[in-house]
Amino acid sequence: MPMLNERHPKERRNLHDREQRLRGMRLAVDSLEMSIHPLADRLAGLRNRIQPVLERKGMQMQWNVRVSEDMALPAGALAAEIFGILQETLGHVLQHSGAVQVTVTMAPVPGQGTWRFEVCDNGAGWADAADAGGAAPGQRVHGLHERARRAGLHLVCEALAQGGTRVCVEAPGHAAPALQAR
Repeated sequence: MPMLNERHPKERRNLHDREQRLRGMRLAVDSLEMSIHPLADRLAGLRNRIQPVLERKGMQMQWNVRVSEDMALPAGALAAEIFGILQETLGHVLQHSGAVQVTVTMAPVPGQGTWRFEVCDNGAGWADAADAGGAAPGQRVHGLHERARRAGLHLVCEALAQGGTRVCVEAPGHAAPALQAR
């Protein structure tokens, strides 16, 4: 691969495009490597992979994880879809939002028997962000909604009043294995 000079705008764009492709490939490899692991482990792997990249871009990441002794995390194909939605959302934050803060939350919803997975950022918002890949922001959101619908998940994508975007997916929980044995 030839060396690129960041001082030249055309070469800087080329370098940026290559970096984005490499990030995408790394995330894809991560998701394949982690596909046999429980959702919590997959999310931890995603965090370990993406947090240094966010920090290099000047973004801070806050990770809020609450567990439940009563309710197990989704597993199997449902877990794969949740992971994919979160991974895609974080990729959009990284590439398009211009955010300086991103928060990822995983928590049981009290009294509802569901899990909530949420990504919030303080960036431009998907409606305002330019997509270097040519897809309109509405297409990105539509793709997430379609993926969630096919998996039977509830997904909300919304602009935040203070700026930024919130992507929230809710999934049914299951009785924890210790409770099922009773």
